[in-house]
This record gives sequence, C-alpha cells and structure tokens, in this order.
Amino acid sequence: MRTRSLTGWAGALAVALLVSLGCLGGSDKETAHLQGTVTLGGQPIPADADARIVVRPTQLDQVSASAAVIRDGRYDLPDAPLGEVEVSFTIQRPTGRRVDPGDGGRPVPEYEFLVPQDERQVIQVDGDKLDLNFEL
Repeated sequence: MRTRSLTGWAGALAVALLVSLGCLGGSDKETAHLQGTVTLGGQPIPADADARIVVRPTQLDQVSASAAVIRDGRYDLPDAPLGEVEVSFTIQRPTGRRVDPGDGGRPVPEYEFLVPQDERQVIQVDGDKLDLNFEL
C-alpha cells in the first residue's frame, strides 16, 4: 500500500467538487442512474476509509464526469454519462501518522491508498443500472 499526504486527497476532492458543480462539461445530455456496492477482496470497505467513485466519459460528445462518495460500501450516481465510460476509485484511510507537507507548513495527516491510483475499469452504460457492483 502506498501512502500520501493530505495534499493528494485535496486534489481528488477539487476534481469531485468541479464535477458536482458541472464545471467540467455540459449537462444538457442524457445520463444514467448507477448505484451498487464496492468491495475490496470480497470484504467491505473499512469504516475509517475515505472512498469515492468517479465515472468519466471516454468520448468528447458525452456528458461530463460524475462522482460520488462510497458510504458503507454503497454508491449512488444519479447522473453518470451514457456510453463507454471509465470508472475509477479512490479509497484511502488515515495511517494515524502526520507527515511534513514539504512547504514549511504544519504536518498533515498521512493516508494509505487501499487500491492502486491507476486502477480503472471501462464499462458500457446504456441506461440505469441500480445493481452495478464492483469488486476491487
């Protein structure tokens, strides 16, 4: 498992905020409602983990990306783009240690990633899928 400081997580949150505000693309095209569960090695995501799912279009003519928090192993994306999409996950939890941010500031919490940051799945979304489960 790799560890990172809070700054890496802050970048992911910034992207999620832009997505939720609609700043990364248009919202005048059709979307699908996706929901389901996410497990790690057949086990629930640890309760102390910060977990997020992001669905990004693979084509320029699709709706913008959509993101959601994964709570209790479940996610709900009411506005996922239709067509071929790339699904990625950020699942991390605090290590309990604090690390130097490298900018002379106060130490920040250290996090360990529970899934590789470059792990992605490409799926086809043709409509609502209310039982779309992911095993990582």
